[in-house]
Amino acid sequence: MDGPLEVEASVARGFFKSYNDMLGDSAYVGGSACFILCVGGSVITNLQGQYIGETVEFGFGLPGVDFEGGVCKCMPTGNTYERIFHNLQDHCPSGCFPEDATVETPDGKKKMHQLQVGDRVLAVNDAGEAFFDEIYFFGHADHKAMSPMVQLQIQELGSNSSLELNLSPDHFLHKCPKLQPCLWKEAEAAYAAAVPEEAYASGLHRHGPPWEIG
Repeated sequence: MDGPLEVEASVARGFFKSYNDMLGDSAYVGGSACFILCVGGSVITNLQGQYIGETVEFGFGLPGVDFEGGVCKCMPTGNTYERIFHNLQDHCPSGCFPEDATVETPDGKKKMHQLQVGDRVLAVNDAGEAFFDEIYFFGHADHKAMSPMVQLQIQELGSNSSLELNLSPDHFLHKCPKLQPCLWKEAEAAYAAAVPEEAYASGLHRHGPPWEIG
């Protein structure tokens, strides 16, 4: 063995920004310093280098400094379960999305909580044309708030593929007035919670609302 013998005992605890960030491969790098009492920690990132969590460490040991890093893999080992929250806010202050909702950007898909002012996201102009619009502020971003969300399963007519949309009950959607294909200029705004059950006939399915982190 080269160098002095190190003796250290410590306890570490990890924190993730989102439960979904835990699954899959991730990397960590950090260190600790001891002088009787030990203090340390590490930063956890996904393999693209984006911050997803951290650890803090406390203990005791002989004087010394140590650095560490590695790669870890997290996989589900049990059955999935549903978690129900009570005493939530009745609704978001305005139409909003859960933090794990994904949006299209020029660099690919991103989650809502990863967005920053100045990023560009896919939007629609008055003519119904898709374009990337710049974010200039966040009106109701609150990482600690929890509120009910409506979950919509949207299926294209004549196709078996579908996508899932989660949003607050009072978020506006554009829908055709007669539940039939229409031009963008003919569409009208409606609250997500007001999407009628008859929308099944047009391929728009309404479920929920489930409870989700807002």
